[in-house]
Amino acid sequence: MTDFDKARAAHKALTDFFARHPKGRLEREALDDVYDLCKQAATAVNDAGCRQAVRKIESYSLMLCSAEPPRGADFVRLRVQNALASFRSTLRAIEAGSRSP
Repeated sequence: MTDFDKARAAHKALTDFFARHPKGRLEREALDDVYDLCKQAATAVNDAGCRQAVRKIESYSLMLCSAEPPRGADFVRLRVQNALASFRSTLRAIEAGSRSP
């Protein structure tokens, strides 16, 4: 079962989080916040595509805690934004499908 309200809230919280942390590395405490939000998102949706997007957000966020993220922080942050967009679009597709007769 998918909790669309919870999933949308988790997506918004992750989007807002990265808007508040727009540059450079993440501190370890911030990574814990990201993991909590990702857990909320993953438990709200029973879909492999959404869970994969969430795992990517977690993975890229971990890279942002390293001394020098591979390919630079801007590249990794772009990958986070792509994973957030993938989660959102997959969630919308699931929701549209659940409304179909």
